[in-house]
Amino acid sequence: MMKMIEALRHRLYLWNQWRQGHAKRAKDASFRIDVYIRELKHRHPYLYGGQILSLGPRNAIELDALAKAFDREVVGLDLFSLDPRIQVGDMHRMPFVENQFALVFASHVLEHARKPSVVMAEIARVLTPHGLLFFAYPDNPHPTWHDPQDYGEPENLLAYFPAWATPVPFWCARRDDAEWFGVMGIHKDDPRWR
Repeated sequence: MMKMIEALRHRLYLWNQWRQGHAKRAKDASFRIDVYIRELKHRHPYLYGGQILSLGPRNAIELDALAKAFDREVVGLDLFSLDPRIQVGDMHRMPFVENQFALVFASHVLEHARKPSVVMAEIARVLTPHGLLFFAYPDNPHPTWHDPQDYGEPENLLAYFPAWATPVPFWCARRDDAEWFGVMGIHKDDPRWR
């Protein structure tokens, strides 16, 4: 019975996230994506081998900007797809193989996680052993049904990663508009990643 209730709660969560995201499907977020990519390129001009995963891009704008900046294939994952490069799926159960991505780009996505520890385990799983997680999220002390997480400072994200993955914050910053952004490296400590 509890599994059924949990499954229904997750479906309701996904429906609410889909509805909110779909309403913003044409939004052009390049005003912040361009800032993030400039900072990311400045601090990490080279990425190890692997594709780039854009979590929750809604449309092709973020994919195109990342592909141009890093000259490599970019795949998106969202609850709906407006572009063939965006796979339909849930960040709690990513449809990708282990060690596939050199970079996971999560701009204003992690605050939507229903179960942050599950999402962080999925991010660590799909990243290459020297992969990077770019994150950006609002500093929102009042979570809502749509943004259920308030991580506060980026160091608080560390607690959500599984024991076999050690996140190492490389840099972070807080913008004037009350949002955090930065990069973490993910080191896979489990012997299966060596």
